[in-house]
Amino acid sequence: MSNYNNGAGGDRPVFTPRKKMYLNDWRMPHPASDAPMEGGKYPAQFMWELTNAGKVVLKISDGVYKEGAKSPHKEVELDMYHRNILFEALLEATNNPEFGTKQLVVKKHQFVRTGGASRMSEAPITQITLTIIRDADGIITLGYSKGDYKVKTRFKGPNQSVILVRNTAGETVEDLGVMSRMYVRSWIKFHQPVLDRMELEGYEPPKPREGAGGTGGTIQRQSNQNQSNLNEGFDDDIDF
Repeated sequence: MSNYNNGAGGDRPVFTPRKKMYLNDWRMPHPASDAPMEGGKYPAQFMWELTNAGKVVLKISDGVYKEGAKSPHKEVELDMYHRNILFEALLEATNNPEFGTKQLVVKKHQFVRTGGASRMSEAPITQITLTIIRDADGIITLGYSKGDYKVKTRFKGPNQSVILVRNTAGETVEDLGVMSRMYVRSWIKFHQPVLDRMELEGYEPPKPREGAGGTGGTIQRQSNQNQSNLNEGFDDDIDF
């Protein structure tokens, strides 16, 4: 169930902090950037949260705090379909030495303000671009790009743990690629069922809008979807 508060203390909305849980505890060994971002206190971390409306979001905790500033660019809602597409792409990266670089561009129609009124966007609006990379050493990175906000997170392994192997000379060496790929698989194996369950438990049927009816909205969305620019191409501006 969602845990929001819609008006205790009069008509003014009451801020309700999101629930603290294992998934968004900064002390856990989440995938992280190699170094803190400008103004950050620690490396930026990928973590998952459940909003008070019951939506699952992928969130960047970067340690950059500005008093009174909102940070919608640091998170994106990913439903079970988009979330699991991301997981499948990461798994493919662990299994395919020729994976290279692939991007998941999450788009959807949404209401926008035009002339003082809200209407459905004519074309899908990009919510997030996620860039999955497997380098020559088999190390997996995940890039997050929302507007001008960009973070590159590397799957290095939990804490300072390492995997040791013997090379062709019989020497014991650390294998960063093997650790990275195993870490990706373990990250997905833990989060996938937990997040799916959280989303199902947090779901609430939409409330009917006054005067709404028929299928006009659906037809309009389907019509608008055909107007999407399919020739946008690969986003090479993301410097990952």
